[in-house]
Amino acid sequence: MKSEILLSIIVPIYNGADTIQKTVSSMLAVKRDDIELIFVDDGSVDNTPEILRAIVKSDPRCKIIRQENRGVSAARNSGLEIARGKYIYFCDSDDDVIPKTLEQAVGLLQEDEIDLWIFDFWHHFSDSSEDRKSGFMLPSDRVLEKEELVRLILMPLICFEATDFPSVCNKFFSRRMLEENRVLFDEKVAYGEDWRFVVDAVDAAANARYIPQTFYIYNQPATQESGRYRHQPGLHLLGAQARKWRLSEKYGIEIPQKTRVAQCKNILAGIVFSAANRCEKAEFRAMIRSETAQTAAKKILDLPKEERLSCEITRRHLLAARFIIWKNTFLVRLFAKSRLGKKDFDL
Repeated sequence: MKSEILLSIIVPIYNGADTIQKTVSSMLAVKRDDIELIFVDDGSVDNTPEILRAIVKSDPRCKIIRQENRGVSAARNSGLEIARGKYIYFCDSDDDVIPKTLEQAVGLLQEDEIDLWIFDFWHHFSDSSEDRKSGFMLPSDRVLEKEELVRLILMPLICFEATDFPSVCNKFFSRRMLEENRVLFDEKVAYGEDWRFVVDAVDAAANARYIPQTFYIYNQPATQESGRYRHQPGLHLLGAQARKWRLSEKYGIEIPQKTRVAQCKNILAGIVFSAANRCEKAEFRAMIRSETAQTAAKKILDLPKEERLSCEITRRHLLAARFIIWKNTFLVRLFAKSRLGKKDFDL
């Protein structure tokens, strides 16, 4: 009788011929029959497909999905569609795992009904001999229930205080939890996809466990694991910020004033950047008319003079905010191309 699949490991790949063999070798060294490895080839044009076919022939735990290039989020979602594991794990195609520690981590999945498992991981810097371990200030002696999830994980994610929390590569996600709450990667954004997924998963999770062990090695700087497919960053900023404000209201999280102003400045910067990079007219019109953009612009304009100084609000921020309030796409685009716009918004 076949044993239950405890963990589905999903690996999106785009032109990964130079790195995938090393990554896969570290995974195949895990001596457990209750895992499956799902490789999603996101339209590679090098010899990645040939390498993957050879890998699948050598180990029955491996599967391949091949699709047209649609980006890392779509690749991960494709893996989720066929995953059979009790838990889901995402690994990038140019990183590594520590087999023995990963084996021990998978063994934990037989114990409790936990929605989210969180582990430490290593940052390996290719241009330096110094690696950095990512550790979290979380209790490891008990299951974290919803109140602690909100306070210790969701609050830092919303308030810009978290640096390593947003990664999906140091977490096991309950497949049941993901499916029941329809948690998927947003295929419309090209970066920040991990942050969105983790926030949605933490919002959906009833509990979590933190295990201060390390099995994942993040090789930095890393190439795009599923490249070429791109979207404008302004849309990501608006969508991400809308999530932050919605969840802060849902859970009664008070965002500090300086943090909220910084978030509003980032929204203005994203809109101006999109204008400078010739965002589609209809898309850009929807962007500046959105409730999130209007709220951010109003917040900047309503700041008292003394707070503008402490939050480094310049005349250019005020101009951009006013054009957005007027919903005038022409003026925003004109501003983005001017020296005024370029100076404060790093264009």
